[in-house]
Amino acid sequence: MSIYKPCDIRGRVDELGPDRYRSWGHALGRQVEPKAKFLVGGDVRGSTRPFLDALVDGLSRAGVDVVDLGLLPTPMIYYAKRRLRAAGCAIVTASHNPAELNGLKWMLGDRPATPEQVEMLQREAEAPGRAPTDRPRSEPRPLDVSFDYVAWQQMHWVKVQHVERRIVLDPGHGCWAARARRYLQAIFPRSLFSVIHDTPDARFGGRTPDCSRPELLDELCDAVYHERAHLGVAFDGDGDRVAFVDDEGTPLTAEEATWVLLQSLGPELAGQPFVHDLKFSDRIPEAAAALGAKPLVERSGHAFIRTRMLDCEPCSAPRSAATTSSARWTGPTTACLRPAR
Repeated sequence: MSIYKPCDIRGRVDELGPDRYRSWGHALGRQVEPKAKFLVGGDVRGSTRPFLDALVDGLSRAGVDVVDLGLLPTPMIYYAKRRLRAAGCAIVTASHNPAELNGLKWMLGDRPATPEQVEMLQREAEAPGRAPTDRPRSEPRPLDVSFDYVAWQQMHWVKVQHVERRIVLDPGHGCWAARARRYLQAIFPRSLFSVIHDTPDARFGGRTPDCSRPELLDELCDAVYHERAHLGVAFDGDGDRVAFVDDEGTPLTAEEATWVLLQSLGPELAGQPFVHDLKFSDRIPEAAAALGAKPLVERSGHAFIRTRMLDCEPCSAPRSAATTSSARWTGPTTACLRPAR
C-alpha cells in the first residue's frame, strides 16, 4: 500500500526515512516565497525528531524562514500558523495510528493539503536529483508558543471560566500528556481536572493512540465512574481528535457527541452552513436542519471537510458559535464531529 494518501502521507517508519523528509521539506519550501515564514512540529513518536530535523533541513535549503515549534499537539501548530501569519506549516505525525507508523501533513496558505500537492511531493521524493534553487540557505529557529496559546484560550473562554465541573482527561501518552491538565486548569480555574496516561511516551504506553475506539476508553470510563466526574475527555496521538465519556462512564459515539454539540449551539446555527461527514446517519443533518442550519454533506477526512467549510459562502446571519468555537479549538472541534473509521 502506498504511503501517499489523498491528503497526507503515512507509512511504516522503515518506508519513510530522513531522505524523504528532506526532499518533502525542500519541495514544500519551494511552493512559498523566499524567506516566507514556515512552521514545523511533530508528535511524540520515537521517529519524529530525526524526521523533523530532516524536514527542517530541506526547508532551510529552500530558503524559507523555518520556525521549529518542537514536539507538541497539532492544534497548537495550527494556532501558531494563524497567530504568526505563516505561509505554511508541516507536521510530522501519524495521528491516531500505531507507534511504528509515522507520516506528514501540511498546509500551504490557509488550505489543507490537496491530492495534487501529494503527487508533487511524491515526484520530488522519487526524482533522481533534487531540483536546484538559487535561494540562500536559511537558519531555522526554535519557538515555544505554549504560553501564548494558553493566554489566547483564557481570553476566549473568560465568560465561562467560573464553570465548576469535575473532568477526567486521558491524553493517551500522546502530545497532550503533561499539557492538557495544566492548560485546562489555567483556563477553567474553578473546575477540577484529574488525568490518566499523562506521560508522553514514544510507544503510547503500548496502546494504539486512537481515542475513537471505545475499547481503548475502558480506563477512562472507570475513572469517570469512580470519581463521579461530570465528563471524560480522551485525545489521540497528535491531539487533534477527541472523544467523550458521559457522567455514567459510557463513551459517546461520534453522532451522540455531535448531537449534544448541536443542541448546545441551538438557534445560533440558524441560517449557517453545517458541514457533516457522509458517514453520519440522517439524524445529524436532520437535527441541524431543525435548528435552522443548512446541512452540507462531505466525504470523510479533515482535509475534505475543512476545505468544504472554507468554500462555504458567508451567510447573511450573524456569525454563529459554531464558527467561533472552531476558531478556538482548531483541530479537536472538527475532529470530534467525524465518525470512527
